[in-house]
Amino acid sequence: MRTAHIVAVTLAGIGLIGAGTVMPAAAATVVGAAGALTSLTTTTDLSCHASVSGTPDTPLFGLGTSCLTAVAAGDTLNVPADFWLSGLVGEEARALQHEWSPLSQTSTGIGTGTEPFQITTVVDGDLLRVTQVDTYVSGGSSFTTSIEVASLATERLTPIVYRVADCTRPETGYLAYAEPPTGDGSVLCRNVEGIATGPWGLGTTAGDDYAQLIPLAEGSRFAIDQSRGVGAAMGLQVQFMDSATSAGHARDHVMGLSWMLDLEPGASSKVAFQTHYSVQGERAGSAVR
Repeated sequence: MRTAHIVAVTLAGIGLIGAGTVMPAAAATVVGAAGALTSLTTTTDLSCHASVSGTPDTPLFGLGTSCLTAVAAGDTLNVPADFWLSGLVGEEARALQHEWSPLSQTSTGIGTGTEPFQITTVVDGDLLRVTQVDTYVSGGSSFTTSIEVASLATERLTPIVYRVADCTRPETGYLAYAEPPTGDGSVLCRNVEGIATGPWGLGTTAGDDYAQLIPLAEGSRFAIDQSRGVGAAMGLQVQFMDSATSAGHARDHVMGLSWMLDLEPGASSKVAFQTHYSVQGERAGSAVR
């Protein structure tokens, strides 16, 4: 059996929005024993990446960094340096973006149920501070994330917390299938099987590999859409609309959860969710709604 361990790595950034070169962000990676989820990486500016195994093609959900945390507050969208979503482009949109300022990152635990891996990352944004804790048990099929947002402003803030994950995998190019919503607040996408013989995955079917975001805190809204659709909502700094655009079809899907908070000066609030992967078509249930 492979021994679970913690390693420190550096990820190369992939900046798809804005000009110039994105500097690599330091990161913490935890690597577990064999299971659906084999490793988890979180950068010091809240990009993340999960590796999934268990099928012959060793699926890898995501192209480069496969998920991220962003928070909109005070007309500013705080994002990782390698923010890869399109939607609102141009100087006006970029002017509203602010890169997270990393403060600290620690990795603890040994990956057991009583002492799970934990990556704690603290960043500052415009008018707020975020503390994110990612928790993973070795050999499991999911990890949980809590995000605490603290106001650094002198006036009331209503920040919107966004968590988004890329549904696509390298071996299928840019395609993934979106699942229709089930009413529990979660959002799910599936891999593509077969070889596309036409536009938008014509000739393919939805596979049994799942990637799912499951809210663990009340008040969440979800979206699964093409990358530009999810990116547009974030660029406009609005909540997701509980929508699954192009459900049942192969697209360049991205899925996301959002929460709107209400913070007085100096106050803080937390949200939480689970990121679940399955290579056997096993869907996880939501703990809220």
